[in-house]
Amino acid sequence: MDFKLHANWRPTGDQPAAIEKLTKGIKLGLQKQTLLGVTGSGKTFTIANVIANVQKPTLVIAPNKTLAAQLAQEFRSFFPENAVEYFVSYYDYYQPEAYLPNTDTYIEKEAQINEEIDRLRHRATQALLSRKDVIIVASVSCIYNLGSPQEYKNQVLHLHCGEKYERAQLIKELVKKHYERTNGAV
Repeated sequence: MDFKLHANWRPTGDQPAAIEKLTKGIKLGLQKQTLLGVTGSGKTFTIANVIANVQKPTLVIAPNKTLAAQLAQEFRSFFPENAVEYFVSYYDYYQPEAYLPNTDTYIEKEAQINEEIDRLRHRATQALLSRKDVIIVASVSCIYNLGSPQEYKNQVLHLHCGEKYERAQLIKELVKKHYERTNGAV
């Protein structure tokens, strides 16, 4: 599916020139380009137009989770027919391990994982593996990936709506992929 931009307005001011220059740079294979603009100048809309022009899966990196969430919402409104996914660190809290030599104290790593954000990370990864019209909006923590794409694919069990499956065979396949049964709510 192509990226189809939905907007009730057209680029104005410096946006058309910026869109053209960035699009041309990507098509020429430029490795680095910068879009400058003050808050509210339409940078997200400009990039949305570039995405629509180049028709390539896109990674948008924001400096923090809050801005990434805002950008994801904006890109979803511009591309409602495409996969716009959110990929940020799943930690609500993270304290790395530490050693204090002056007191000979070891502090263990402590972390609290947000299950909803973990689910969104997997949804983003699945979108990348299954479609071409994907925009991933991430924070800089996206550099900490989910591992090898091939290993990730190997853990997926494809089920199709309307198909009939034998319970024993499904369990066997899940066990083979190292899934474990849980008695808790899913």
